[in-house]
Amino acid sequence: MVQLNTKLHVFDNSGIKTVKCIRIFNEKNNFTFLLVVVKTLRLKQKVKSKIKKGSIIFAYLLKTTSIGFKFSGLKIKADTNGVVLLNKQFQPISSRIAGVVPKQFKLGGLKNMTIAGVII
Repeated sequence: MVQLNTKLHVFDNSGIKTVKCIRIFNEKNNFTFLLVVVKTLRLKQKVKSKIKKGSIIFAYLLKTTSIGFKFSGLKIKADTNGVVLLNKQFQPISSRIAGVVPKQFKLGGLKNMTIAGVII
């Protein structure tokens, strides 16, 4: 469960390491959009990154530590809370997503299914 002021890990190659949630949009749908503040950057990307520390950007929730259920009866639970960062047109900032992406994102029409590594 993600609440306000929750620290989240970023699972893409945008150069940002952790963010903090400041607003939650559309929580009841399969896609949870968030408004986040950048807290820390990766060491190698501090000079090159276009996004600076303290900037406010959109993200959507990719993984959560709360238990989720599928229609087939499977329980899904991740070890960390993770997000993917979005621009103002709600498309991913990065070109690659690290980790596993749930198959339900294919139905949403987002670009993530093409840049994800593993799909379950």
